[in-house]
Amino acid sequence: MAKQSSPSLIADNRKARHDFNIHETYEAGIALTG
Repeated sequence: MAKQSSPSLIADNRKARHDFNIHETYEAGIALTG
């Protein structure tokens, strides 16, 4: 059986966070229907 886990961060650009000042972050997604 597949292991259930809570939603987590898929990707994080650590170098961008280190090199630049990030003021806001956005979370986006897509919904597939069919």
